[in-house]
Amino acid sequence: ESFRGEGFLEADACTHYIYARKVWNSHRFLADVWGRPLCTGLYAIPAHLAGRYGVHAMSLALALITAWFTMSIARRQGYRWPVLAYAFTLAQPMVFMHSFSELTELPFAAVLAGAFLAYQRRWWWIMALLVGLLPLGRPEGFGFIALAGLALVAHRRLHWLPLLVLPLGLWSYAGWTWTPAQPNYPWWQWLEHAWPWDSKSTYDAGPLLKFVALLPFVVSPFLLPATCIGIWVSLRQGMPLLRLRLQTHRVHCQWLIAVLPLLVLVAHSLLYWLGKMASNGEPRYMLSVTPFWALLTAQGWEWIFIGRRWRWPLPWATAAVLLPWLANKHYQALPLRPDPSLRAARDFLQWYDHSTLQRRYPHLMTSHIAFFSLLSDYSNAPDLTVEFKPGILADAPPGTLLVWDSIYSLHNSDGQRIITLDAIQKAGWSERTDLAQRLNAVDDEPQWHVFLSPRSISPGE
Repeated sequence: ESFRGEGFLEADACTHYIYARKVWNSHRFLADVWGRPLCTGLYAIPAHLAGRYGVHAMSLALALITAWFTMSIARRQGYRWPVLAYAFTLAQPMVFMHSFSELTELPFAAVLAGAFLAYQRRWWWIMALLVGLLPLGRPEGFGFIALAGLALVAHRRLHWLPLLVLPLGLWSYAGWTWTPAQPNYPWWQWLEHAWPWDSKSTYDAGPLLKFVALLPFVVSPFLLPATCIGIWVSLRQGMPLLRLRLQTHRVHCQWLIAVLPLLVLVAHSLLYWLGKMASNGEPRYMLSVTPFWALLTAQGWEWIFIGRRWRWPLPWATAAVLLPWLANKHYQALPLRPDPSLRAARDFLQWYDHSTLQRRYPHLMTSHIAFFSLLSDYSNAPDLTVEFKPGILADAPPGTLLVWDSIYSLHNSDGQRIITLDAIQKAGWSERTDLAQRLNAVDDEPQWHVFLSPRSISPGE
């Protein structure tokens, strides 16, 4: 399906693919907060060698590694059928979809599974180092650093605490060193200054229980009852909390297997409900703890079949895993098809590449990811686009063409990268409705607008 598909699973997938390609032109992209060093680093070589399909192969490898780590955890927890944990990892619909995508959740899940396996085996320094890498993949990693710190304190392994922050220190130093204009603050503050997300989200807040309602899509509707039973069984083993110190490490681990994904579920539910931290309610956020959903499902499945003495647990598990994919015949999601916006951007760039307008307005300013994914295919396309920020409007180079859309231009995790139509018009830019019609004729959602900077350049400039 990866080779048959032409589009991207999500716009963010296109963003990460672009960063993976650009890192070979400028290593500063490796430290970029948007691209995430863990993901850019893992995808860079495959993207360089085999393009988008190389990244898809890496994503598939990460899915298999995550499943193998999850099965290893189940085996050490004493599960009767550890292979169920492997199968239920890959059976999650979102894991399948992300196994040929370019997003951050699978790299995060693979490292998290390895870190928990290290904790389970009491390999403290490995656990600390792997958990320290998690913020380099996704923001949830900061929470796991705090939890891992508590674990090291509880187990009296305080000498490994510096490993938790070592990757963050290296990231901050690299970003500070590679910043084109030398910052006027010390290197350990770079990450704080470079962090783009505002506490107040530019996305609309949503219902508190949205992520709970999306769990059938996360773990598979046929497996969700087993997941719920696995949560109940795991939490019951660790209760009451006052007795945790009297219980075995294996019981602690099983309790954490339930607590960790629930913490992520609650945290994202609150952020989305309150409209904080750029949360827009994407179900893929739950994919970051996919090993734990699989382990809980396997635990629940065993409880059902062993407790009730039902026969053929593995064949029934196989049927439950395969049934959801029959839905693709009635509601076809695969292979991926190009987004209408991608087609609109391609048609526009094909015209722009050979137009006389390109010689007078060779610079492109836009926030829509479709343009960035296509620019390298056009011989006359500018090597350096103009950064999409309100402050650039008055100082944009002469000969800048601005393509505005009603989605990416108004909704961004970074509030400093939002430009309204009113701001463009006040800055003296000229709107070209004829050019916008080229885009809107192919895709009228988002609504496109095209502007020309106050000054053009002559062909000789």
